[in-house]
Amino acid sequence: RQSIAISRAMQFAAKVIILDEPTNNLGVEETHGVLRFVKEVRAAGHSVLLITHNIHHVFQVADRIIVMRRGEIVAEQTVADT
Repeated sequence: RQSIAISRAMQFAAKVIILDEPTNNLGVEETHGVLRFVKEVRAAGHSVLLITHNIHHVFQVADRIIVMRRGEIVAEQTVADT
């Protein structure tokens, strides 16, 4: 379902794509596929907002990281600065 929603967003030329826990409950291969897809979407000029509890996935695909706790931003920096 997630990939169908993303495909529709791209078809309608969405500039920002929001993914909420896209790798949750996926196997290793499926997770790699999602992360590869995020990289491809970004390379095509779209922005991706990735909401996840898995910081390792964030480091693989993100430029900037914002950490929130109870709705408040508690940290923000670029991946290059980590």
